[in-house]
Amino acid sequence: MLCSVSRTGFLFSSPYRSSTNISERLKHKACFTKHVSWSRPWICRRCEVFCNKSTNGSRTSTDFADITEQNRKKVLNLYEMYGLQSAAAYSLSLDKSHIASAVLLNLLVQLCCREGDVVFALKVAEELTKRGQATSFTFREIVRFFIRQRNLAGVQYIWKYCSQTGIEKDFVMYSCYVYCLVGANLVEEAVATVYDFLAKSSLSNQFIPFQSSFDWLIRKLVRERSDIRGWTLFKELHSKGFRVPVITFNIFLDFFGRRRSRREVEEILYLMESDGIEPDRVTYNTLIKAYGYMRRHDLAEAAFKQQTSKFGPQLVGFNTLMNGYCEDKKFSRVLELFAQLKELGLKPDVKTYSTIIKVGQIASGENPDTVMYWYGQMKDENITPDLKLAYSVLTFCTRKLCIEGVCLVLNDIRNIQNPLDAAIIQYFMDNLRNIPGSWEVRELLSRYPDLMDEKAQKQFEEWKG
Repeated sequence: MLCSVSRTGFLFSSPYRSSTNISERLKHKACFTKHVSWSRPWICRRCEVFCNKSTNGSRTSTDFADITEQNRKKVLNLYEMYGLQSAAAYSLSLDKSHIASAVLLNLLVQLCCREGDVVFALKVAEELTKRGQATSFTFREIVRFFIRQRNLAGVQYIWKYCSQTGIEKDFVMYSCYVYCLVGANLVEEAVATVYDFLAKSSLSNQFIPFQSSFDWLIRKLVRERSDIRGWTLFKELHSKGFRVPVITFNIFLDFFGRRRSRREVEEILYLMESDGIEPDRVTYNTLIKAYGYMRRHDLAEAAFKQQTSKFGPQLVGFNTLMNGYCEDKKFSRVLELFAQLKELGLKPDVKTYSTIIKVGQIASGENPDTVMYWYGQMKDENITPDLKLAYSVLTFCTRKLCIEGVCLVLNDIRNIQNPLDAAIIQYFMDNLRNIPGSWEVRELLSRYPDLMDEKAQKQFEEWKG
């Protein structure tokens, strides 16, 4: 009886054993199997081509290939015409000395997995292992079957079995295993597996056709964990023929841009060029952002011009470039860019105004009149502020004791339909308690109690009293 527990999309269960009752197995959807009764072979053993006897030692390699191919086609024809039972009966009728035996048994493993009978596929793979004819190819389809069923325990069982029996695991097996580990969020084990792959001298110079799982692990390390090992791992794999799409390079650019590591940024651009990877819109935008973090506005402007010449004027490029100048408090260039984007027919969005108001005006401690000017201009263009911008302006106006601004933003928060939390009400109490004009704020909140969550309403009642 299987015992399975769901964990991050994968089912952890014990792999099937031959003694497991079929009716019990059918209750579990992790690895659906079907019972097949294997009858005695009905193929004529006197057939000259498909005989069970050992082939004559005088045959050439061409004869061996022809006989193997004819047997393979015979098994496929039996499978298509009469089903898996007939194909299995014929494959098992060949003794182990027959030259096509190993090929047909490997094919039988694939057919069993296609039919969902992983129990018999494992038996056939074990028989091939006993004969010394099993390879990593034998277990590929079984591993893929377990992956489709999201059964990590089954994949781990095959991985351990190959290690114990001395079967060398190829790059496909490594890729499949890493894919399962990353899917189950076992990142450390996945990293160790990749380094084990790199340590295999027999695999060191082979091109990796199944790269997606390795790429997925690298992205997870860099994007979710901000782990420098993702970059180190990529460079080691890259030296062995590993290639990634442009999206992975964009993640690296953003990662090192935030760290203000210009050397790594330049190295990434060099690797993209050497691999023949064309930068996309996101690449240029990420590069503008990275140079903005570094306060290298000359390089950011150069990337901006390349983006414009290749893709035309991009609002996101303007927003990103303006963000870098706002953080460096160079507002004259920000105003120039704002005027330029309007001249080009681009319409500012909430991100444009958030950059100017939050990053440029509020962060630099501008007076409330300037902030409310830009806020009012945004509303004149019928652009609704998002919650982050509204909260930033609300707290700024509260700190600056700008009651008019507080009331204006509170009305906008009504349109956003997101209630204030208790922290904002506490902020009002701390800053507006003794301000004569604060009655307007209390009156507004009294008329619209739905602006506050339950905890905030209790604090407001205390403040109002």
